[in-house]
Amino acid sequence: MKQTTRITLLALAALTGSTVAATFSTPYSNPGPDGNDFPYEGKLTLSGADSWLTTATPGAWSFRDLKATANPNRGWGHTARWYLVELLSPASLLIGMSSTNSLAQPGFALYSGESVNDVAAQLHTFSNNGNDLATLNTPWDKNGPGNTPGLAFTGFGYNGVTQDLSGSFTLPAGLYTIAIGNAADSNNAPAAIAYNLSFSTVPEPATSLMAALAAALPLLRRRR
Repeated sequence: MKQTTRITLLALAALTGSTVAATFSTPYSNPGPDGNDFPYEGKLTLSGADSWLTTATPGAWSFRDLKATANPNRGWGHTARWYLVELLSPASLLIGMSSTNSLAQPGFALYSGESVNDVAAQLHTFSNNGNDLATLNTPWDKNGPGNTPGLAFTGFGYNGVTQDLSGSFTLPAGLYTIAIGNAADSNNAPAAIAYNLSFSTVPEPATSLMAALAAALPLLRRRR
């Protein structure tokens, strides 16, 4: 007599859930060529379907200075808040920002890789939208032997209308650098803006299904 064990879609869905809880390491140490650390707030590790919430208060015009004479492609590295995110598996990374401050204009820039070149005088400006990369990101975005370029611009989000912002990016496993900031006119000397931040992952469907099937193989064996 043969007996077949059937795996339902519900069971497969359960198997695709997160197996490693989100972890945040702070302080995070990654001494670069000068022996100091790049100013990450910490390192966030995400796997499967994970989420993590925190708060941050970047400088008022850390993502973009809105005054007419300022470069709209430029963010200010010293006053932005930097996070290193590690994805242990391919996933859609969701980044959220929200504030109760009516003056909030949230923005973030996403880079692949980790920066270890942390000379304070060099972390001055960064490209907030992928333009002027050679000018705005040199020379702080370097790591590895011989200070070879280490970061690659991946995407950005900006909302100049409301106080909330969200963005989703389908990414392979790896390390990612995220700059969190706000947009304002520096001529008005506004105060820093407080934000609620959220980072979450949704596994890629194909990857999740393959993992689920692999986990279910022992149950699919037929017994005589």
